Formats: sequence, structure tokens, C-alpha cells
Amino acid sequence: MKSLSSSIFSILLVLLFSQWAASLPETNHENFLQCLTLNSDNSTSISKVIYTQNNSSYSSILEFSIQNLRFSTSTTPKPLVIVTPLQVSHIQASISCSQRHGMQIRVRSGGHDYEGLSFVSDVPFVIVDLINMSSISVDTENQTAWVQTGATIGQLYYRIAEKSKTLAFPAGVCPTVGVGGHFSGGGYGFLLRKYGLAADNIVDAQLIDVKGRFLDRNSMGEDLFWAIRGGGGASFGVIVAWKIKLVAVPPTVTVFNVQRTLEQNATKIILKWQQVADKVHEDLMTRIFLRSVNSSTEQGKKTMRLSFEAMFLGGVDQLLPLMQKILPELGLVNEDCIEMSWIDSILYFAGFTNGESMEVLLDRTSTTRIFFKGKSDYVKEPIPETAWEGIYERFYEEEAEATEMILSPYGGKMSEISESEIPFPHRVGNLYKIHYSVYWEEEGNEIAQKHIDWIRRLYSFVAPYVSKNPRAAYINYRDLDIGTNNIKGSYTSFKQASIWGVKYFKNNFNRLVHVKTKVDPANFFRNEQSIPPLSSWWNKRGRHVSSSRPAMRIVRTQAISASATSVREKYGSLNLLINASGILSIPNVLQPGRDNFIDCNQQHIWPLLKVGGGTGTERDVAVVANLSARVGSIGDNRLGGWHSYRSSNAALNQLTKTVSVEFARKKDPVICILLHPGTVDTDLSRPFQRNVPEGKLFTKEFSVQKLLGIINKAKRHDNGKFFAWDGQEIPW
Repeated sequence: MKSLSSSIFSILLVLLFSQWAASLPETNHENFLQCLTLNSDNSTSISKVIYTQNNSSYSSILEFSIQNLRFSTSTTPKPLVIVTPLQVSHIQASISCSQRHGMQIRVRSGGHDYEGLSFVSDVPFVIVDLINMSSISVDTENQTAWVQTGATIGQLYYRIAEKSKTLAFPAGVCPTVGVGGHFSGGGYGFLLRKYGLAADNIVDAQLIDVKGRFLDRNSMGEDLFWAIRGGGGASFGVIVAWKIKLVAVPPTVTVFNVQRTLEQNATKIILKWQQVADKVHEDLMTRIFLRSVNSSTEQGKKTMRLSFEAMFLGGVDQLLPLMQKILPELGLVNEDCIEMSWIDSILYFAGFTNGESMEVLLDRTSTTRIFFKGKSDYVKEPIPETAWEGIYERFYEEEAEATEMILSPYGGKMSEISESEIPFPHRVGNLYKIHYSVYWEEEGNEIAQKHIDWIRRLYSFVAPYVSKNPRAAYINYRDLDIGTNNIKGSYTSFKQASIWGVKYFKNNFNRLVHVKTKVDPANFFRNEQSIPPLSSWWNKRGRHVSSSRPAMRIVRTQAISASATSVREKYGSLNLLINASGILSIPNVLQPGRDNFIDCNQQHIWPLLKVGGGTGTERDVAVVANLSARVGSIGDNRLGGWHSYRSSNAALNQLTKTVSVEFARKKDPVICILLHPGTVDTDLSRPFQRNVPEGKLFTKEFSVQKLLGIINKAKRHDNGKFFAWDGQEIPW
């Protein structure tokens, strides 16, 4: 077990709203709502987009965008609050209040996250559902468009087609997918080989960061702009809008969907397809669906049906000779092909083949809501025939009644773009990508596990035939099987996160972590597979103190006990504990007062401090430092007023004195001191700065430096003393 005796380790426990902490989760949404109202530009407008569990519309709002029924059960964790912003200030207020109240934010665009991470969490959380932020502005002259992240791919395609029949965008084929998550993870469709990913064609973005700042490409900087285009936007902030570069398509494209079974030489065709699909002209994209079906020649037997689905940027007269040259085994004929516009091809591949108008693309309602589990792979060498036969056998199993594999070829533009151009790294050298999926209709853990076990067995069987070191995966086909972060307050190391991170991002994962560390060092925006910072609210070297409150409810014995256990298991001991709990005021809610938690910590945290001092300091003792104020010193009170505030600080000071006596009596290498940081320029103190003398309003950095200087020089004889920011002792 690792000790921190060789380094300074500190915990900064900041309690901004002590009343809330004492009653979480019972009254959490009430305080969160009040915070939203106080922090919104227009309290009336934000009240219209807030849904709590007591609201009659709560369930319908929550369920509307859930596409995977695995995460729509009675046992699925639910958000305490759902916010459906109408404007940027609503998002900013949600971020600010979530931080103040220790809640996680999950941001939902279209709800297609394979593991439900955009709307499910095991810790108290709020959903920011961007469904109302879906405006789209198309500029055909400059061939660009601004699209808000709550819009769907279908809505984007519709707005482009309204303005032009020869402009398009290289995104996916499912029209109800939200552009927020789709673009931030890469995003691809039938224009992949011609124009690359959706993320390859993003030229600007608007994002709200952890500090609530509204940033565009210029103000966020190129590192962050790089990270959100393929690195998963939910790790870095809330993406509000994308500016995309539209691409040219001909007036006529040709599509086909030809099906072949094993009895029709499907295996021979797929073996040849593997040799040519990534090498053909970039105007052609041919993907394959593999499904098991009942045999038409042998009753009671199953066979495999392979569907060859393609789009060609041109007419059938160009396509047929090309297909005859590269894949004559398919036997494509003129009758198999349909010429149409690009926008009609979107309808065709989305399953709208009965003459529906393109207005159906505006409908966010998914036509299929079912239980499913997905996984992905990348193939660098053709899979041999014997392996395909093994795959077929697994498709014939009982659990595989509703399963499929989709093979999507790479090459073309994808081979021309560098692996490090954006975080998405799967470029040259990949023949095709595999998407595995298994579906079922009945609810229940046992049924779900049966199907999930099946896809895991298939995934294991295919392992020798796909990419290795790492076995690559596609972030938009989210798969928690490949590794997860620690969520419930625990630090996730770079090594642990790399288990899944390098599979999605390869060498780009390292740069993503450094960007995250720069823009969100306290790891506020997090989920089971978010990019972690190099340090969370603590780090291995003990030099980082977060500005965000860790998930320790300081008035709850169980929470403190759990935190103490976690620290003991990870680090063995502490040599510095800073108590910065307390508030000044909450307008119209709470007047100046202070909470303290010394009694509870005495049982759980104090034992961790017996290690003594630490290298890099001049002290030979561990330190418990309580931040207080001069108004709590009886001897320094010359102003009167603020009775409850003075009384509570005096109580803290008296308790500090008592604890110091206990430490001295037990002869442990621990001391307890009081520190007054001066008046620090923060949002907390801003309402009370009017009468601060010139030169006495300090920056946070200045105050921290001064206080750490006092702490690092503390000796045994300082036990029980009260020091000002400048090191001067304050009289009792």
C-alpha cells in the first residue's frame, strides 16, 4: 500500500451549500431549481424547461429520446432533474448549479448512446437534453451550415436538400441520431470513402466549458477544437453548435441492395469483396449485412443471408461495368439498381421505400425501440473462409435469432487523412470496420444476459482475425466491455483509462488526456468512458487541489467513512487535511453561518494523519488546517454585527483548540491550526468586497501560496494557533 509520506497530499473539502448536503437526495432538486433560477438570465423562461420527478411530463421527456430499451427499465437510475435548454444561458446555469450541488451532468442530443451514458448515471445527476436547441442555417453560397447539436441527422439532411439537390454532408444513415454525439465521435455514412467522416468536415464549433464560458474555435484554441472532433464532446464541455463544410454530390446517384445466401455462393462473394472493397474508386461504397435466416432448400435448417448494399455517385451506366470488373461474383444487373437523388438515397437506406416524402426526416421519433447490445472491430487482413464458417455457426445459435454483422469498407479518402488529424485514428491500413449487434424484445436481466453473453462469445471468437495491439474499436459504438473509468468519486489513472482509451483513439488518447487536463482538470464532465485528466481532485503527487467539491457529503458519517476507506486503500495515509467547509450566504435562503465536521472526521479521517510530515516541507508533523475568519476570534472582534457568522466561527475556532489538545495529549505527530486567508476575490466573497481596503483583496493564487507557506513551515509548537495569511499569529 502506497504511503504519501514522500509527498504532500491534500484534500480540499469545499461545501458551498451545507443545507443541500444534509438532505441529498430528498431535497436536491429543489435547491438545484433555486440555483437555476438565481443563475439564469430569465427565471421565467428557464422554469418552462425544467422537469423534476414530480412533474407530469417528466417520464415522457425522459423516455422520448431513449433508443435502447436496456436503459429504460424500472431499475434504471433516473435523473433528479431534466433541463431542456432554449438558450445558452440555460446550459450555463445548469453547469454552474451542477457543480455547486455535486451533481453530474449527462448531455443528450439524440439518445442513441449504445451504453446509455448520455442519460444514465449511478450517482446523482441531471440530464441536459438539447432537443430544443436544433436550429439549422444552411449557406449554399459558401457551402457551409451551422447546426445546433440538438438537431438530428435527418433534420440536417432535410434543411440541406431544401436549399440544394447537389450539396450533402458525409454523416450517418439513421435519421433520428443526434448530431451532437454523432459528430463528436466521428460519424460516417455512404460518403465515407469520398469525403471522410462528419468530424473531418467540421470547420468551427461553439462550446460551453466547465467555467461557463461560451467559446468558438478561435477562443477555445486549436487543441480543444481538435479534441471535440472525434474525441467525444461530452468529456470537454457542452457543445452547442457545429459549423460544417457541405460537400458536392451529383444530381444522380445509384443504389442497390442485393441479397445472396450461402447456397448462392455468398461466402465466395464476401471473400472477394474483402480483397477489393477498400481499393475501388472512392465514388463507390458497398457494405455488407450478415444475418441468419431459415433455409429455403432444407426445412428446419438455417443459412446465412448476406445483403450487399451500395451507393455510387453516378449513373447505372457507370456502375455496372465497374461492378463487373471488381466483383463479378455478385452478378449485379441493371434491374438491381435504382437511380435517384442523393436525398432520396437517404430515405432509401433509412427504410423509407414506399414513396414517403422527405418530410419524414424531420420526425425525431424512432421507428424501432428495442433492447440491444453492440460492439465493433477493425479488420486489417482478409478474414479466411474457415473463420467465416465459424462465425456462421454462432449465428445459428438460439440467442442469435435477431443478430447482425455490418461490414463497412474503408480506403479512399479515409486512407488519405492522417491518424492524428483529429482524435479518430482508424485510417490507412484498415480494410473495413465490423459492427456487431444483438437484439431482443423481452425485458429481464436473465434474458438480457443471455444475449449479451452471445455477442461476447462471437467477439471473442473473431479476436484472432481483427486488429491487435490494440484491438481497435469505434467510440460511437460505445462498449463498456472494453474498459471503464471509476465513477463514484475515485481517481482514474491514465493507465486504467488507457485500457479502453487506446482502443478508441490509439496514440491520440495521450493528447486527449492532456487537453482534458488543461480545460477540465477537476474532471467535472465525466462518465464511464470520458477522457480523464492526468489528475482528478487529488493526484498521485499531492500537488493538485481542485476548485470543485469532491463527492464527500461532509455531514454524513457514511460518506466520510467511505472516503477515508478509499484514501486508505489507495494511498495509505495523509499528511495534510484542509477544511474549507462553510458558506457566507445564499440570497433569500441562508444568512451567514458555518458548518463544521470535526467530530465526524475525528473518527474516520484523523487516523490517516499519523504518518507525520512529508518531504518538500520543513515540518515533521501532519497538519489539519481549518480555514476560519478573524471575526471568529474573540480577541480580534472590534466591529460587532454578523452575530451568527461570528458565533459559528468562534465555535469552529474553539473546536480547533479542543482538537489540538487531543492531538497533543495522544502525542500523535499531528497538529491542528487555524488559517485566515484574507479576503479572496471569488464569486463567494464578491457581495462583501465593497469595504475591503485597497491592496487587501487577494487573488486565489496569492492566498493559496501564502497559506501553503505557513502550512509547510508548521512545527509542533504551532499546534492550536491561529495564523493570518501573512504568517502573523491572531490573538484569541
